[in-house]
Amino acid sequence: MLVVNKKRWWLFSLVAILIIGIGGETFLNKEKEEKKISDQELAIKKKMAVFISQNYENVETISFGNFSQTKDTGTWHIVTTVNSNSLIQFDLNNLTKNSNFNISYNKETFFLEKKKQPGTSLNLDEISIDYGGEKHANR
Repeated sequence: MLVVNKKRWWLFSLVAILIIGIGGETFLNKEKEEKKISDQELAIKKKMAVFISQNYENVETISFGNFSQTKDTGTWHIVTTVNSNSLIQFDLNNLTKNSNFNISYNKETFFLEKKKQPGTSLNLDEISIDYGGEKHANR
């Protein structure tokens, strides 16, 4: 009787260790994937911030919303507020660092002036940027 209980205890212990190990690995893999996506989204948002600063006059603040995806087409979208009064929507085919994007805006909710000579500088030091959850005041 004692031998049977020891075998059951060892079997139960082995199964518990396997379940915990597999569950822990799954959790860590999911966490790594979420971090990778988060890093990619941040890189894309920085690319968009550079685009805005290079193409529009007097940009002081940029605030990003969250990405959303149209299930039918797979296209990604994000709405960005510039200077608290101008809305721009960015559309992307995928969320990779090298993604190209299209912009659209409603003339009634967009008050920025396009630069006559678009800049080439990547300097965002004079702009307060909220990447969604994190504020990066570069001033």
